[in-house]
Amino acid sequence: DGWLNKTLTIRQGQAGLLLVEDRFDTQLDPGRHAMGNLLRARSRNSAVAVVRTADLQFDLAVPGLLTSDPLPLTLELRVTVKVERLQPFWNNLVRGADAYSQERLASALYPIVEEAVDAFTRKHSIRDLNDSSTIGETLKLEAAAVEPAFARWGLRFVSLQAVSMACPAWDQVQEKRVEYAVGALEEKSALGGRK
Repeated sequence: DGWLNKTLTIRQGQAGLLLVEDRFDTQLDPGRHAMGNLLRARSRNSAVAVVRTADLQFDLAVPGLLTSDPLPLTLELRVTVKVERLQPFWNNLVRGADAYSQERLASALYPIVEEAVDAFTRKHSIRDLNDSSTIGETLKLEAAAVEPAFARWGLRFVSLQAVSMACPAWDQVQEKRVEYAVGALEEKSALGGRK
């Protein structure tokens, strides 16, 4: 009886899901909601889940990728998504979970992001990927491939950014080039202009 006199406050950047028998019933927008009005004429097995609808940003490391060369590399990515449609989000990802953390969402999205990034890296040489302006622009175009899968889960894809790239084989080649260039300069200076 005291529960029906309570008020539920949904803040900006959140939405509420009124669940009846663990099924989506009504979306609650930001604001104050009287529980008595919400639960009247509904079964006793009702609950409210609060979902963050503001942008969710998380980092993913995707190891074991291959370039067109083929060289192995790891990309560190920053992924940003937004819960846009609550019913598919609840039905396809969250239902049955006691809590659904950002880490759990990242784990669910990882295979989709990995597949898109793998397709992306296989089309490009390490030299192309090493050019930071190229990787940023091209990766944005490739990331559009994840949008349909995210949409099925009620998510809107906001952005995918490459934060860093590691390729030990490329790094070794670059280091050898620097060593060779430094050695050549030292040799040239030791000659002191003599022929």
